[in-house]
Amino acid sequence: MISAVTWSVVWLCWAAAAIALVLCLIGRAPSDFSVGLLALCLLGVLVLGVVALVSVLSGSGSVGDGLEWVGYWVSCLIVGVGAGLWAVLQRNRWGTLVLAIALLTLGVMVVRMEQVWFGSGWVL
Repeated sequence: MISAVTWSVVWLCWAAAAIALVLCLIGRAPSDFSVGLLALCLLGVLVLGVVALVSVLSGSGSVGDGLEWVGYWVSCLIVGVGAGLWAVLQRNRWGTLVLAIALLTLGVMVVRMEQVWFGSGWVL
């Protein structure tokens, strides 16, 4: 179950990053749409945390280091909220670029969370 949620969040983040990058390249400032994409990805990260918690409580927790996984999860939330605030405060194309970079970063961090969860270097 956690793999399905993880990869859904990863592809959502990367698709949102591509959209934000296109918006930046055409010179668009952050809008409700672009910040909403970030919020949707953060919601996915929150859902991933709930799924992980349920998995641990049901006895089928992670193989890897749980504390490291939680560290990545909290870092995802900090990066996402920070980028959202930055984009709202800097209403020009560079704010949209910050969103794109943060969304790419979230996707990579969630992939790493998957690796930590299963105790491996790469999982597909």
